[in-house]
Amino acid sequence: MSLDALRRRLPILARRARLLREIRAFFEARDYLEVETPARVACPGLEPHLVALPAGDGLWLRTSPELHMKRLLAAGAERIWQLAPCWRGDERGPWHLGEFLMLEWYRPGASLDAILAEAVELIRQVAHAAGARRLGTCDPEREPERLTVRQVVLRETGIDLAEAGDTDRLRDALDAIGVRTAAGDDWDTLFFRLLVERVEPVLGRERITLLSEYPASQAALARVRDDGGWPVALRAEIYAGGIELANAFDELTDPAEQRRRHEADRAARRRAGREAPPLDERFLAALEEGMPPAAGIALGVDRLVALALGLPGARDVVAFPDEV
Repeated sequence: MSLDALRRRLPILARRARLLREIRAFFEARDYLEVETPARVACPGLEPHLVALPAGDGLWLRTSPELHMKRLLAAGAERIWQLAPCWRGDERGPWHLGEFLMLEWYRPGASLDAILAEAVELIRQVAHAAGARRLGTCDPEREPERLTVRQVVLRETGIDLAEAGDTDRLRDALDAIGVRTAAGDDWDTLFFRLLVERVEPVLGRERITLLSEYPASQAALARVRDDGGWPVALRAEIYAGGIELANAFDELTDPAEQRRRHEADRAARRRAGREAPPLDERFLAALEEGMPPAAGIALGVDRLVALALGLPGARDVVAFPDEV
């Protein structure tokens, strides 16, 4: 980027800085402790779809500060939050950056609904500070729309995920509505493609959408509940103007179940031909000692700032967009 282009970007960076101060004020007013955790980690996150970047010395650039922040909870920390630069190797596009700013916070003893409500308050406060009446097409002041994944997929595509519970049935259902599939796609890959192509664009179109009850296979580090024979993750995402802003969990605290999931994720990464980082044994040991029940949430700051400033993408609110 040329110096002239950087000069033109300075007013946007000044507005971004003001909104970051607003975020900090939000958490200070609620008696949260700001923390910092390592950017180079032994385990960057094991979800099969994540592409982590090596950082030398057998370490990786973090894809999220989650595991370190949960160790702080296990050590007795109360409400904690962090503005954390994160990296993902396959994130490219107007709303996806390879290096991005994550806002993550945790509340011991809080419910999933409570932390979602807090996130909606934050989004509204940032929009107000920016003078934005809308986030894209979304009016953030309206009462949020609450939907389950199964509800919205059925509404938008006619597919009942509970009835398309194996890979062949879901592939046939996607073929029938014209969503592309490939012979090697597993159930989760097919589900993700369906969500991105047919569901996400309509979420948060007029008001904030709180999307909950993801399939159990999408739980990652969330607890799972059996909902009448349809196991669902106690996980929710927040959308505004068709853009995913945040991902929240009712956090899993069972060390044996967490180890089982991590081993399954490592196996899935190897099947996909991706390197499988070692388990974070210090995180698992912290769970063994006892992490309190908690809710946690991660929010994409660049996306929220771009929506609040009325800009076309997350790449428009960073200083060097061609270098991230």
